[in-house]
Amino acid sequence: MSTFEKINTATVTRAYRQGWLAWLGANKTAFTMAQSQVEKLNSSSQELMSSLVAKGQDLEDQAQDRVTSAKEYIKPRFENARSAVSTVSSKIFTPAANNSPLDTLSEEIAKLSQTVVELSEKVNAPRTRTAKKTAEKEEVAA
Repeated sequence: MSTFEKINTATVTRAYRQGWLAWLGANKTAFTMAQSQVEKLNSSSQELMSSLVAKGQDLEDQAQDRVTSAKEYIKPRFENARSAVSTVSSKIFTPAANNSPLDTLSEEIAKLSQTVVELSEKVNAPRTRTAKKTAEKEEVAA
């Protein structure tokens, strides 16, 4: 091989090698940049997650406090209502010592019903001949 060929081959080889090394350097730089970004993202995602958990815990605590205060607000009112219902129901469903107006009315209705039944039986009873003759005589006499 001639000297000229040796120079050209060395120049081409050197250029090729420099290109190769530049490519490797670019890949290493990209990898390093990507790795640092991933580390930042990982760190920030952990910080974000911790922040979100803390905010969620605060919100849950506030909700629990509100539920507790609502229970404390409602409990005495509920007990008062329960007491009032109990008092009224005991008055309504406990029989009185003397006859109540409702019992008196029920007795009167039963008496009236019996009277209506008796009168209906008299009106609907079949008339006998003697009853007809007596009725006719009374009409003539009047």
